[in-house]
Amino acid sequence: MSVTQSLPGSARAERDNRAARVGLYAVILGAFVAGGGYVPAALFFPLTLTWMAVILLSGVTAIVAGHLARFRAKRHGLHGRRPALAGIVGG
Repeated sequence: MSVTQSLPGSARAERDNRAARVGLYAVILGAFVAGGGYVPAALFFPLTLTWMAVILLSGVTAIVAGHLARFRAKRHGLHGRRPALAGIVGG
């Protein structure tokens, strides 16, 4: 059984490492929420605990997905070692 599944005839690369993308997107989400520049100041205090939970969960997700992606890249020869490392460091 193949590690990745893609539609026949698709232009997408054959060897894709989805966990690397998940880790990188989680880091981007955590940095975006932690920046807080997209919300008015009136909403900052009521949502502080929720935003802290989102930042914490995105960091943990980035670290776990980054390690999983590096393992898959090493073991199965997939691409995405650099985004996986960015997920680990950023998380």
